[in-house]
Amino acid sequence: MHSETFSVDSVEELEAKLNAAIESAATAAQGRSRQGVLVTRHSYSCFTISLSEEVPFGQIREDDRTDQHGKPSAEASEQA
Repeated sequence: MHSETFSVDSVEELEAKLNAAIESAATAAQGRSRQGVLVTRHSYSCFTISLSEEVPFGQIREDDRTDQHGKPSAEASEQA
């Protein structure tokens, strides 16, 4: 399974790391035509990019698990 988790310190770093991780996941998905890319935000600075069968091939879906203040939500904490 393709998965990458990372933290960032700036918007510029966020854009660069997100773009690179999404491109890497999309490339990995090419041979698995049933998985799309799932971008999970754990906080304003922590993200996981992974392949998921819950996301249609060729699509990117976001899963924001933060509350309105950028902290992990209670629901996300319970699922971890």
